[in-house]
Amino acid sequence: MKIAFLESSNAGEDIDISCFQKYGEVTYYRNTVRETVAERVRDAEIVIVNKAPMND
Repeated sequence: MKIAFLESSNAGEDIDISCFQKYGEVTYYRNTVRETVAERVRDAEIVIVNKAPMND
């Protein structure tokens, strides 16, 4: 399963987000801007997002 974590920097530096790796192949992006959302989620089955716009 492919997972895209679009804003890993929003989790904070003291939070271990590696736990998502047990569910599949995770690609971590520190930040995601509007122009790169579609490309980054294209093949993902799960998208973890906080503030990146998902409706364009």
